[in-house]
Amino acid sequence: MKLGKKIDGYYNYTAKADENESQFGITPEYKFFDDKLNEIFCGGLSKPNATNIILIYGASGVGKSLFSLNVIASAIREHKKFAHILLEDDPEESLIRLRKIIPQKEIDVAPHILISGDNISVQFTQEEALELINDLYENFNVDIIILDHIQFLFEATANGSQDNEWIRQRTFVQEINKVVKKYKKTIVLISHVKKGADMSLDSTTGSNSIPQVATKAIAIYRNEQKNLCLRQEKSRYTKPYFEEIPIKFVNFRLMYDDGIDEQKVINDEL
Repeated sequence: MKLGKKIDGYYNYTAKADENESQFGITPEYKFFDDKLNEIFCGGLSKPNATNIILIYGASGVGKSLFSLNVIASAIREHKKFAHILLEDDPEESLIRLRKIIPQKEIDVAPHILISGDNISVQFTQEEALELINDLYENFNVDIIILDHIQFLFEATANGSQDNEWIRQRTFVQEINKVVKKYKKTIVLISHVKKGADMSLDSTTGSNSIPQVATKAIAIYRNEQKNLCLRQEKSRYTKPYFEEIPIKFVNFRLMYDDGIDEQKVINDEL
């Protein structure tokens, strides 16, 4: 490969570095409802004008989709246009949960696109799936895509033999990375985990390229005491925080679990 006449250098990126330096070490977009969680995650989930691939992974039924609905509520509160690719749950059931997190009237006026299993009646190719993601960013100008869940998208893309499944997934995830990097937007990938997984980065079902491209990876699980927890396994833009984070869903909102029983406090006050 020849370099050609144009040689790049760091001096070409001074202006962009100056612009982004104020956001160095923080991810201020898509904040949680809980101040303690925002403190732990250095603001929120995403960094403006940067490649943001957020991986949320955990066992079936642990609360991954509810986590993603909290991200959608954050997008609405921050006036961001979102696209929800909902391939497993029913849209009406998701709406019931979402409007417990944020009022229906705010959902109705928020700019968004919903793509559900009802919209996808046949299998489509890997190229068509990538075209969809690219189209949402380029032509519909969405700020954030929530893909719940990525394994369903793999299953829907009919291409290649079973023997080459992981290679196909790796290629697909690498192409998603290119698209998100091109537009400097955010995508949230919801992923299942292997049976009996230890919730490390290698736990996700399918190709290990999924956690490799992630800029932030968060596991949601129940610990040995059966308490619901998060663990941030990876964060490209912020300082590492690898401690177990106790959480709870209060009226479907994701909150830090400080061990206080709100209902008991209310009863005591009464």
